[in-house]
Amino acid sequence: MDDENKGILTIIRIRFGWLLLGLIVSLFISKYIHQFEEVLQENILVVTFIPLVVYLADAIGTQMESIIIRTCSRDIRFNFSKFFYKQMLIVLVLGILLGGLGILGSYLMYSEITVSLGLGFAIFIAAVSALITGTIIPYLFWKLHKDPAEASGPIATVIQVR
Repeated sequence: MDDENKGILTIIRIRFGWLLLGLIVSLFISKYIHQFEEVLQENILVVTFIPLVVYLADAIGTQMESIIIRTCSRDIRFNFSKFFYKQMLIVLVLGILLGGLGILGSYLMYSEITVSLGLGFAIFIAAVSALITGTIIPYLFWKLHKDPAEASGPIATVIQVR
């Protein structure tokens, strides 16, 4: 049942539950990241790239979620293995391209090869992470006959941001 056939309070309850789960998990993750405070203070340049990596992970994940939800709803003979393999190839190429451009851009701006290589690697890993969370989570909800549009985004985001 889509949102237009549900009451406002029902929609809020469903969406709030998933967002609340994301909030709670994120608070625990922040406690874990806090353990690296000294390392991050010594390498403040690394911290400045966190929004970039989070953005790319979320953007790629959102693309994946939209594509798989659309495909599941349109294709009655949906083959997840074939779909995942094709998307994996696409995301690996995108991860390499974006990671390489991140290395180049960072190095041109800051002349820090170690940080630039770390950024490129982080972008590549974010892309692969987004592929996994952006396809598997919505697919599992779809297989369980739950609406993947309501829960996939919040769950995938909290996993990717870890």
